[in-house]
Amino acid sequence: MSGVTPSESCDRSGSVAARGLRPVRIIVAVTLVIALAVVGGVLWVGAQTPAGGSAWNVLGFGSFRTVGAVMLNPGEYTPALDPLAEPASDVRECAGDGEFTDLHAGTRVAVLDRVGVVLASAELGPGALESETCMLFFELPTVPAGHGLYNIQIGERPPYQYTEVSMHRPKGIGFAPD
Repeated sequence: MSGVTPSESCDRSGSVAARGLRPVRIIVAVTLVIALAVVGGVLWVGAQTPAGGSAWNVLGFGSFRTVGAVMLNPGEYTPALDPLAEPASDVRECAGDGEFTDLHAGTRVAVLDRVGVVLASAELGPGALESETCMLFFELPTVPAGHGLYNIQIGERPPYQYTEVSMHRPKGIGFAPD
């Protein structure tokens, strides 16, 4: 080592540090740690989602399915006779009556975001009598995920507010109009 200092010797030796590869290794290691943290977070969120949901839905990707029913009590609906039923008094279908005449098969069901933009829509199915209650069912197969709060509007009635988590309930969501 004639006249060369130890630090100059390291610089000329072609070592990893001298070639600048140490910062690359650090960047790769940090990137891997961040990627693992993101994947772990997605898996953790996925474990926290209700049945029927997914981590991607909670994170704002994809869509989910929700079902529900409008429930009308006696005096709020008109029973419809099934012409094929025996005896003729066997009532199976129903629709809204009085101030509820707007609630019937074909009435629009809309899912709105917080500012009123329609995200998904469907129609009420035919009313079915269940224990003296008229049930008008609906299904929304593709509601965009990730909005947190949703407003569901039946016909021209004021919207009802639901959280995304509550819309994942297996039995659906229910409405008893005012």
